[in-house]
Amino acid sequence: QKDSQAETVTLYLREVGYHTPTLLRYIVNLADGNGNMALHYSVSHSNFSVVKLLLDT
Repeated sequence: QKDSQAETVTLYLREVGYHTPTLLRYIVNLADGNGNMALHYSVSHSNFSVVKLLLDT
């Protein structure tokens, strides 16, 4: 989403990572059909709080 909130993303990443760290790595690095990942979209929408979360994951 263009307006993803860092708090919501934090909760999601924490919960998934708690249950299965392997799945968390997969989800964070998952690319769409154009090769873009959540990190790309976060940067392109200037959502730098989410960028930091993704990089720290």
